[in-house]
Amino acid sequence: MPFAGAADIEVAADGTIYIPENRLDRIRRLKPVYVFFEAEGVTNGASYQTGSIAAESIVAIFGQGFASEAAAATSTPLPEELAGTSVWFTDSAGNVQAAGLVFVSPEQINCAVPEGLASGPAQITIRTTQGEWTAQTTIAAVAPGIFTANADGQGVPAALAIRVDANGTQTRVAVFDSDTSPVQAKPIDLGQPDDQVILLLFGTGLRNYRETVEVAIGGEAAEVLAAGKQPEFVGLDQINVLIPRSLSGRGEVEVVVVVDGIEANRLLISVL
Repeated sequence: MPFAGAADIEVAADGTIYIPENRLDRIRRLKPVYVFFEAEGVTNGASYQTGSIAAESIVAIFGQGFASEAAAATSTPLPEELAGTSVWFTDSAGNVQAAGLVFVSPEQINCAVPEGLASGPAQITIRTTQGEWTAQTTIAAVAPGIFTANADGQGVPAALAIRVDANGTQTRVAVFDSDTSPVQAKPIDLGQPDDQVILLLFGTGLRNYRETVEVAIGGEAAEVLAAGKQPEFVGLDQINVLIPRSLSGRGEVEVVVVVDGIEANRLLISVL
């Protein structure tokens, strides 16, 4: 239907269109919907590294115009739609699956990549109340990332440490000081000569590893006690690694995690 007596159309700097309708004595405002979404905005939900993503992992997608408001999942199984927004994956075999949504906002979506996607080129489709948009990505067997205390993929890991003495008594040891901003590493006390300290790292994108999970701390190979799915949270993985006692007194050291030859984001801890 044509506008009634439209004349002198004006376009504002933000793209909003103002149309005077003289016969009806009113001004109609048309505000454009901008959606910006491309492959570079698809990142590992822990490290924020770009490139390949893994099935069953958490990813963070950055862009513009994804939703009209922020909304977060409050239960599991995760919903396939939040605030009118959904995310769909089409793998190299043509299988189409909806992602479980953790969080949506106008500029960010956190979601769980569906299980069972075929490796290789894939397409991500974001559907909103305004339409749908697509970008290309790559599904890999593993795409490891480790969560960090500052939630930026860098610095000290969002980890736990457990010291086990000769009698088997377990004591929790702080890995970071949450009272600092940004969060800083807190020196880990390795205890008595017979004590063992286990570092519990939390990440995503590594549970489907096929061969090896390797960890080096301060340049020394550390024994990996367990690695795989963390059952309490969707998409969360865990690595338990023994901190070498030879690192005692070293201070700040780098933690390097390599899964099937693919390196995760590098981390820093401090050893007393």
